[in-house]
Amino acid sequence: MKAARFRLPRRATLRGKAHFTGAFAARRQGKFFVVLSRNNTPGEQARLGIVIGRQTAPRSVTRSLMKRTVREVFRQLRGQLGPVDVVVRVRQSAGRSDLTAARHELEKLLRETC
Repeated sequence: MKAARFRLPRRATLRGKAHFTGAFAARRQGKFFVVLSRNNTPGEQARLGIVIGRQTAPRSVTRSLMKRTVREVFRQLRGQLGPVDVVVRVRQSAGRSDLTAARHELEKLLRETC
C-alpha cells in the first residue's frame, strides 16, 4: 500500500487566521488538550487545526511529535466526526512516556465533540 493513502488530505486542515478566530460552539478539555469545535457546512468533511506554542513545548522535536500524534488520531476518527471544524490546542506537551495517555485523551475528547 502506498503511504499517500494514509495521509490527511490538505482540504481536511484549517489554514489561516480566519479559520482559527471564528466562534467555536463546543469546548472540551483534558490534561493535555483543549478541543474546540463548530459545525461546518452540511456535506463537508471534518477539518482540523492544531495550535501548539513554544511555551508549551520549547523543543521543536516535541512540538512536531505532538502535531503528528494529533493528526494521526484525527485521521483515524475523521469518518466518524461528520461535518465539523476542530481546533486542538495543546495544553501540556507529552513526553514519549505520556504519549499513549495523551492519545487516548484526544480520542475521547474528539468522540465527545460529535
